[in-house]
Amino acid sequence: MTNILRQLSVTAAFLGGWVVLLMILFLCGFPLPHTHAFAGIGRLVGYDPYPRPKPTAAAKLAAPAVPAVSAPQPVAPSPTWYLPETLRINLPQRIYAVPAVESSLYFENLVFTKVPDGLRCEVICQHATTGQMLGRTERRRWVITPTAADVGAHKVKVVFKDVNPKADQRPLAEGELTLCVAAKDAGTGQDARLLIIGDSITHMTTWVNSLAQMLSAPGNPNWTMLGTNKMPQALPGVVHEGYGGFIWRDFLTLYQPGAKDRPYRDISPFVYKNEGKEPAADLPRYIREHCDNRPPQFVIFELGSNDIFGLQGDKPAESAYWIEKIVEDAEKLVQAWRAAAPTAKLAVFVPAQFSVFDLVYTHNYSAEFSHWRFRQNHFLYTEMLVQKFRDREHENIFVVRADAQFDPIDGYPVDNASHPNEYGAAQLATSAYTWIKSCLATSPAQASNTSKP
Repeated sequence: MTNILRQLSVTAAFLGGWVVLLMILFLCGFPLPHTHAFAGIGRLVGYDPYPRPKPTAAAKLAAPAVPAVSAPQPVAPSPTWYLPETLRINLPQRIYAVPAVESSLYFENLVFTKVPDGLRCEVICQHATTGQMLGRTERRRWVITPTAADVGAHKVKVVFKDVNPKADQRPLAEGELTLCVAAKDAGTGQDARLLIIGDSITHMTTWVNSLAQMLSAPGNPNWTMLGTNKMPQALPGVVHEGYGGFIWRDFLTLYQPGAKDRPYRDISPFVYKNEGKEPAADLPRYIREHCDNRPPQFVIFELGSNDIFGLQGDKPAESAYWIEKIVEDAEKLVQAWRAAAPTAKLAVFVPAQFSVFDLVYTHNYSAEFSHWRFRQNHFLYTEMLVQKFRDREHENIFVVRADAQFDPIDGYPVDNASHPNEYGAAQLATSAYTWIKSCLATSPAQASNTSKP
């Protein structure tokens, strides 16, 4: 027994010596491995093995105070290493839907976090009349295919919590939006003249073809698309003004005949050079020459991705500075069309975030680009764009949250970071289609307008 006790005391002294040595090394700043055991020891002396950097003054300055759709409730700070201390949320003010057409909200598009799978989203939508629960919540989205009985407006509550069931389950972020379901036959037999202005995503024509197919189904208006760009892959009647590489400013200013870096179009379709004058935008002339002297009733602006793609990551103040200028460019183009077509409904599409897979950025562009770099600037852009154009329906200006409905995982081909596949294109088309149907349902006289500028 004496030998056993002596052996145990020697072992305890040996282990105790190691613990003392490790503590001395730790206090001297020597890096220790981050096993759970060492992490526990570190926490005893106030050391966090997974520190969360505090926001810099520049980062605080850069984050615009963008209100949620409804006044946000007090939120609990996250104690979990994979979530930010404060979760930024940017809910749509409303989403549009039509019976028999699937509409979705993808959760990772609504909040700003590097680890979206660290969140659990709870969505509650009750029918405004019957109280019946609408839609279903999946792991990455809330989805609804309305019926005719769902036509109307319904409140949707969205709550984000830590996915860890052992963590504090108070809301990290929450808000409300409105689901607007238009009748399936809204606008039947009326005229709808549509102009789509965009970048390479529109230039590809995939989503515009999908929109044309939706508008061609029974119960829809007699649609006419306007524009000078008819791609070889375009379905009958499908035209637009979408060009690869275009940014908001280009449509009012671009006049570079023969420019080698403008392979798709070196002069904006809206810019003309009159004798003795500098090139300038002339939308009334465009309407006369390319729209049969009849302005569009609907204009969709699918722009912004090219504007922000080159912005640096991890520089929020610098990004906010440039995005403010980009949003002002957007305002100028929207106002130009508001002046040229005063009764037209104008949709500011919020562009979808690009693919979540980093390697495809290297293949398509270069190693300096990544999803996180784009996402930082994309989310800030969505906040500032929405802040600029929200609550302006009285001006016939609408924010269409195409980004909220888009699947950034399955919506892109495996080899393309920024141009949707057929599935993603159909989601963009759904955002446009349901918005048009909502306008036709609430303002049918608009679709039959034939006034000249």
